[in-house]
Amino acid sequence: MAWSGVGIGDILSVTKLAWDLYHNCFLVAREAPDEFRQLVNELGSLQSVLRTLRDDVNSDKQFLDRMGEQKRQTLQRCLAGLFDTLRKLEKLVIKYRELGTRDGLQFWRKIKWVTEQKDISTLRAKIMLHSCNLSLCMTAIGNSSLARIERISIAALNRQPSGQENENTADESMEAITPSTTVDQPEVPVGSAANAQDLSRRLADFKMMERGPADSASSLSGDDGPYSFPITAKKRSPLSNKTRMGSGSNVVDLKGVPPSPRQSVDSREGQKTIIPDNLSMEMAVDVQSELGKNALEEVVEEAMKELSKVRYREQKSRPLRIVPQSSVHKPDEMLKKEFENLTSDELKIRRLNARDWLRVATWWLLKAKSGLERCEQILTTNNRPSSSPSHDSAPSSSQAYVDLLKASWILYDIVLTNEDFTSSLQTDENRKLFLYLSDAINENWSLFRFTEVPDKTMIYRQDLSIWERLQPGEELAGFDSVLPVLENDKWITVEQDDAGNEDERVLFRTFVNAEIGAKALRMKSKGAPYLLLVSTKEGHSEPIVTLCNQSGSLNLSRDLTPKDLVDAPNKIGMQPVAVPLNFDQSRVSLSFTTSADLDRFMYIPREYFRAVKRREPRELIDATETLIFRSALEMYETLKASTMKPWNPRRVWNSCDLRVLETSGREGWRTTRRLVISSSAAERDPWCVEIFLPMSRVQVQRQSGSRQVVARWSDCAQEVIRSDGKYHNIYSYVYDDMAPNIGIDIHFSSEMDAEAFERVVLSLNRSPTKESILGEEKRAVHEIYDLEPKPMHYKALMITYNNLTWKYSELYYMYADTDYRYDHSKLNLHLDKVYRVNYVSTHIEKLYQPPKDQRPSFSHCERKITHIKIQFNDEADAMTFMGALTYRHELLFSRRVRWIKAKPRSRFGSSKSNKGAAEVQIWRKANQLCVASRWGDHVTDKWMTMIVPRNARSFRDHRDSDQAVLQQVEFRRGSQIDMSNLVARDPKDPAQLNKTSPVTIVFETVRDCDEFVAILEGSPLPPRGNPTHMEGLLGNGIAWTTNF
Repeated sequence: MAWSGVGIGDILSVTKLAWDLYHNCFLVAREAPDEFRQLVNELGSLQSVLRTLRDDVNSDKQFLDRMGEQKRQTLQRCLAGLFDTLRKLEKLVIKYRELGTRDGLQFWRKIKWVTEQKDISTLRAKIMLHSCNLSLCMTAIGNSSLARIERISIAALNRQPSGQENENTADESMEAITPSTTVDQPEVPVGSAANAQDLSRRLADFKMMERGPADSASSLSGDDGPYSFPITAKKRSPLSNKTRMGSGSNVVDLKGVPPSPRQSVDSREGQKTIIPDNLSMEMAVDVQSELGKNALEEVVEEAMKELSKVRYREQKSRPLRIVPQSSVHKPDEMLKKEFENLTSDELKIRRLNARDWLRVATWWLLKAKSGLERCEQILTTNNRPSSSPSHDSAPSSSQAYVDLLKASWILYDIVLTNEDFTSSLQTDENRKLFLYLSDAINENWSLFRFTEVPDKTMIYRQDLSIWERLQPGEELAGFDSVLPVLENDKWITVEQDDAGNEDERVLFRTFVNAEIGAKALRMKSKGAPYLLLVSTKEGHSEPIVTLCNQSGSLNLSRDLTPKDLVDAPNKIGMQPVAVPLNFDQSRVSLSFTTSADLDRFMYIPREYFRAVKRREPRELIDATETLIFRSALEMYETLKASTMKPWNPRRVWNSCDLRVLETSGREGWRTTRRLVISSSAAERDPWCVEIFLPMSRVQVQRQSGSRQVVARWSDCAQEVIRSDGKYHNIYSYVYDDMAPNIGIDIHFSSEMDAEAFERVVLSLNRSPTKESILGEEKRAVHEIYDLEPKPMHYKALMITYNNLTWKYSELYYMYADTDYRYDHSKLNLHLDKVYRVNYVSTHIEKLYQPPKDQRPSFSHCERKITHIKIQFNDEADAMTFMGALTYRHELLFSRRVRWIKAKPRSRFGSSKSNKGAAEVQIWRKANQLCVASRWGDHVTDKWMTMIVPRNARSFRDHRDSDQAVLQQVEFRRGSQIDMSNLVARDPKDPAQLNKTSPVTIVFETVRDCDEFVAILEGSPLPPRGNPTHMEGLLGNGIAWTTNF
């Protein structure tokens, strides 16, 4: 493009190119890393600045001429450099588009992001600086200042990363203008002042961004390579990371995906746009180190200074809007003198600036409005004695009139007449507060009719104090030179909607009396000197109560609870009624001035807690429900369980409360859970959703270090239809753990809460007796007790699996009488008789479907027999885990033998058993040894157990024999084994219960026989190259002290 002179055509070309790049980059930014999404944010801001420039030029034909030749040349160079930078980005986008795919995640997996990241970081920094220069050209900045910033920008841009090709670009060949060649000329602003304010804010954000994204430590490793990202991960960035795009309503989140260029952000009240952000780059490139830290900081600092000067000059040039003081309603000279006397003592301690005085005036304006409302409430309820006010709240508007006089005196006789406050009044916040105050004071004067205006005598009977009295518990020691407003400053605003921080919303506020502190210090207050508020906060669901005073020395805040409503009285009688509202820091007793204030204070939390009542633990007859987890959610979204994709339209809620409640009955295996999510108290119609949560098979997806958790599972409402053979459909709603029908995406306020939730749903709410880990598989053994109908003690096995990016747990119950197969050579355990739980719904085998508004729910639990296989890391891990399945037994030895025979030896030598091979184990409990053996499943009574007495003897035919014989031992046979006592149970032939006979065992190797005999006799194990688990136990002094 030829840049002989800047014109509307050049501006249109650059604007169109910026828009096309923003649109194309937006299409692939959903699953992109942070650096690329921040580039898209800068493109959005850039095209907004260009649109403003285009609109200014189109609407004013003399716009470019009035800029002056020097600034017009600077604008030309800025556009030329910007066009070249955008062309570079366009080449990169075209290369990306050739790799494009429908799945954004797969798209970014194809790109070698480590090699491309430096280019993206450099382009983002350049676009940021170009936006800075363009915005400065559109302000009233002087030519020399603009030249200085341009010169620094060129120097920063010329510092390319090492190894990167240095092209002869337009932005690198721009001619620097030295300050000595130009003279600052006062100019009329040719652009919107909002651009300067917006850029100032963006430059401050950019300095923060240079240090790297807040989530840069998140891991990106996965199963598909070093950049495997979760498909469904989403996160809403904090409000503090939002950057405006020009003067429009589009908002870009620095850590999220920007709004679609085809549609603006939904501006409906109460709607929030949820920005997914699941990609945090661990190895983000530091932009400062690539482009030169000092150079970039110099550009930012210089631009900030110049923009501040522009803003200040524009503010000073605009006159302060002043609503004239009422000529009728204003304090006379005597009253002014009285006000001055009442403030002088306090001013000896504190020095107040303009902002402090405006807040004090706002305090008395709010008290006047509250007094007028209270008078109206009292007059309307005068015929109802049960609604009488407190004894210090007479139905008179005189005190409200005096409070308005205080606010008027502070505003017009203190703030406006003090020359030291002139400059501070030019700030935007003070301008707004001054305007709102003057308007509100004059509006409230109109509420007083001539006959209601108190005379001079009545005025002097009222409380004329400017400062509210402090109780001993409120006073602060060692005031400094400024008003210690602490957190109170944000609550004292003319309009209730402006109170609080950006993420807070005030639902109710009024003035109350209070007794604060211990009995020895508390005092009864008069005149309602405390401000009471009910508010909500984004990311926090519960209503918050706050009590503060005028000076700022008291600011008590906590969540309201249902117990607060129980302790509060329903009505106020003839005398003030104390409402207890204790805080962690202090004991407080409130006294409302009217019953209407009490009712309004209680209405919001009462309606909220009534709507979310299902989240509280239920009172059950034969079971107990307890709260095992609670956390606040920043965002909650329901997903399609089959695809784990959002619904259309999306079903998203912000600032929710999540709870997991566990119901345990008299039988431990019947334990169930429910997940309850409730809305914020700020919702117009609070809601609460209750979802059945099984004890196992809840699939969880969470990246390390992330605050986001995606989960799916099955409830009891999956429809199954079959025919009864008579042309009738039979409807059942069942639990199917292999086909989840519930999918949620939740974002916690902290990583710790997300990790705790994952741990809760993947484990039992009790400490395990044994835990072991094999790769991604985790096993835990728990003790379970039944109280009725028959007291019983058994085991629970919770096994957690990691399948690609999903984790889930399986819960099994194992009773004492069971059957297992342990293979020592393969280090695996087969449990052939364990139980799992099936959850039955309230709608089973019915000829009709349930009503649409009555979803089938959980009814009861049933047990099903199943089997599992567990693999171990090594012999020690296997034996320790096996010991946890018993009751204080320890496994010392386990080997496969050729055969075992419980008959006396034949005269002609031992005869081989026809039962085949078996597994022989030695268990120890205290000082007692037990030998247990199991044949294959073809043998009915497969188990044989025996207690080896102390006087028993084992012998071998010769030293190298592979046979061991136990002389005359009592043994038991059975089809199962009792793990509590390690004895065989349930024999086919009852005569097999107790028998006495020699037992001959033939091992596969002589070494196995040596170890078996050594353990029984308490002698050292034979030497081996690598000591076994038993050698470790026996070699450390755990061998038997009694010879058999």
